[in-house]
Amino acid sequence: MPHPMIRTRRVRHVALNGQGPGVPRTSDLVLGIVATAMLAAFCLLMASNLVARALEAAG
Repeated sequence: MPHPMIRTRRVRHVALNGQGPGVPRTSDLVLGIVATAMLAAFCLLMASNLVARALEAAG
């Protein structure tokens, strides 16, 4: 029974930008900071909405 021929191809690491492995780009860091800040703002907004509804129901 013949074995199927396995084709391999090279994988390009675009996010590394030619630097060594594990060195993030500045844009990746900025994106992470902005995304974290937006997630925190969304969580605070949802929490304040829940508190407002609880006070409205109790009052």
